[in-house]
Amino acid sequence: MAGADPSADKPLPADAALVGVLAGVLAGSRLGVLLVTPAGVVCWHNAAAATMLEDRADADLNGRPLTSFFPEDAPQHALIALLAGLAEGGSPPPGAELPLKQHRRWLRLDVQPLSTPQRTSAGLGGAISVSDVTLLRRERQDADREGTLLRQAARLAHIGAWSYEPSTERVRWSDEVFAIHDLPPGRSPDPLQALGYFEEESRERLRLAIENAMANGAPFDLSLGLVSSQGQAKRVRTIGSAERDDDGQVVRVAGLFHDITDREQHAQALLDRAAAERASRAKSEFLSRVSHELRTPLNGVLGFAQLLQHRATELPGWTAEPLRLIRQGGDHLLTLIDDMLDLGSIEAGAPRLTPVPVSLDAVTGETLRLVAPQALAAGVALRPWGPSGAWVQADATRLRQVLLNLLSNAIKYNRAGGEVRLLLDSHAEHWTLRVVDSGPGISPERRRDLFQPFNRLGAESSVVPGSGLGLTIARHLTQAMGGQLDLAPPGTAGTELRVSLPRAEPAPASPAMPAPRVAAARSPSGVCRVLYVDDHPVNAMLVSEALALQQPR
Repeated sequence: MAGADPSADKPLPADAALVGVLAGVLAGSRLGVLLVTPAGVVCWHNAAAATMLEDRADADLNGRPLTSFFPEDAPQHALIALLAGLAEGGSPPPGAELPLKQHRRWLRLDVQPLSTPQRTSAGLGGAISVSDVTLLRRERQDADREGTLLRQAARLAHIGAWSYEPSTERVRWSDEVFAIHDLPPGRSPDPLQALGYFEEESRERLRLAIENAMANGAPFDLSLGLVSSQGQAKRVRTIGSAERDDDGQVVRVAGLFHDITDREQHAQALLDRAAAERASRAKSEFLSRVSHELRTPLNGVLGFAQLLQHRATELPGWTAEPLRLIRQGGDHLLTLIDDMLDLGSIEAGAPRLTPVPVSLDAVTGETLRLVAPQALAAGVALRPWGPSGAWVQADATRLRQVLLNLLSNAIKYNRAGGEVRLLLDSHAEHWTLRVVDSGPGISPERRRDLFQPFNRLGAESSVVPGSGLGLTIARHLTQAMGGQLDLAPPGTAGTELRVSLPRAEPAPASPAMPAPRVAAARSPSGVCRVLYVDDHPVNAMLVSEALALQQPR
């Protein structure tokens, strides 16, 4: 059209040419257009630019510098580069995305440079296209957030992506695949290097799976063993499938790479725990059955030994000591059986407890009466605290068992003429009972073994009886009652054990109940019949002999 009009070769006045062309072509355009001076001042604009910059199509932007539309904290480097490009001409700077000062919108400004004659004749720095990129930025930010979340999820789940292109022999890894291999992100290895991280059997399985995928398009899902660059053995799950071009040819094998080391270790731990629980239940059942089988004949042994001791005057004198040894050995076996049953119950997590407010003074007094004969025989003095009014939350029977064990040990492992002191300390939320003996104490190298089952710290070679289970049971029972049993730091001499239990309010006194009156059944002849039922003949014989000793009563 320019060739058909001879007047087109004649230069038009600059203002008339620019205004006429731009006003006619861009008046109804949705793209905003600005003409600006080299100093960045607007000298012409269309309605779309006015709408974007001032929210009004009829707004007059002429004479306003570009900087007036944008806040001072706008990306300065972008605005400075844009203004410098207008002032200097030449290659245009990259487009700048800037937020508006008055409106919550973002605009993109792209500079279209002008030729030197145009800049000179028209006094312009350039033409600027303006586009609203608010929605585009939101979509981009949403995509960035989603990408960040996906990357974070991949890191948390230890899942990465990989691909292999057979035509170029190129392997690609995502950052997480590098992390699973304990490598910094960078250039992916070649196929042989990538396979080299796998254990031999896993390497062969993966190679065959990839070859099958390339030949037949078969997907795969494998659990494999891998050794990382740091020598860490790991279990990984790799999933792969073939990707084809428009002709149906396999061009790539790609998939996911998942570190399942923790999951498999956790699964194995659950299996191990289940196996241990089954073994513990089997042990508890075994102990329960065996204890019954041991108790029955042991009751007979102890019972008849006791009966023979009652009839010592009818026996030769030399039998007294053997009978005493039989009683002593039988009592030891009975204690051992009881301890093993308690330990089995504790390890199974089911000690029989009934925590209630318990008077420490009462339980300690009962226990001291039980061990008093032992202390008298050993020549050991018992020195308890005075009345304290202390109450703790505990199971009375089990607390008595704990204290009985501590006091018995303090007497057994003491010295002739020694003493056992019972001290009581008050704390904000608990009471601490201290059992202090004047014995030889425990050597530093033995202290850590004190609460181990069956470990008597060398006393197994002495004449002091024991099984090595008492303190282990006592500690477990104390913990089950919400307390703690510990060995105090070494002092000048002896051993100190501390039992801490939660404080409790005193229990209200129960009204005294009158004892029931039972009238004894009497026959006219004065003979009393006793019914005894037992499925074991030895026990029946024992009871019969015991009753015979009561004659003529």
